[in-house]
Amino acid sequence: MTKIISLWAVIFMIVNASFAQDIENRKLSISYSKTTSLIFPFSITSVDRGSQDVLAQKARGVENVLQVKAGRKQFTETNLTVITADGVLHQFTVTYSDTPSEQAITIAANTGKQSLILVKDAVNERDIQVDSQLALKQYVTGQIDQYNKYQMSFSLQEIFIRGNTLYYRIQIRNKSSISYDIKSLKFLIRDRKKVKRTSSQETEINPLFIGNESDRIQAYASTTR
Repeated sequence: MTKIISLWAVIFMIVNASFAQDIENRKLSISYSKTTSLIFPFSITSVDRGSQDVLAQKARGVENVLQVKAGRKQFTETNLTVITADGVLHQFTVTYSDTPSEQAITIAANTGKQSLILVKDAVNERDIQVDSQLALKQYVTGQIDQYNKYQMSFSLQEIFIRGNTLYYRIQIRNKSSISYDIKSLKFLIRDRKKVKRTSSQETEINPLFIGNESDRIQAYASTTR
């Protein structure tokens, strides 16, 4: 019988404007001729510019990097607000500089100085990562299912659930003397009740997060994700 373990976390919600002084207001200098990159610990979900003099866009193909530059020289001081997928609001006071001191700024994960906000139905990436690590640390015995081929073993060890999110703990074991590159890990929902002369219905589900992700499994080794 499959054991389902419910993972609980405390959600903080700030609804009173009196908490505004807890938000860390960073200073940001940007230039007309140079681009400044803000690197956040989680995906960017919302960007608000206090003025059209601030140009901002996500870096192509990257969800957690915001590229910022000035739309004109010597603009009046303004602000920039960014919300990330961990539910944190980042506030910046933006000024102009011909020669900004930093052109790549890494924003640390929440230190308690930023305000946590509650976004209805949003996926909180920080909670997903914390819960994934918790699932990996759980002691489990046996397995739910296993597939073996070419001296490779793929095992579904356990299923965990929190809210509407499922966590699959899987193990890949290489029993051969050859190291293999892992190209991708796919999850599919497939219609098993196939009517004659109809095509099989198959939907790919992209994982929200993969713990212990690696692109190679060594000979006679195993990895748990």
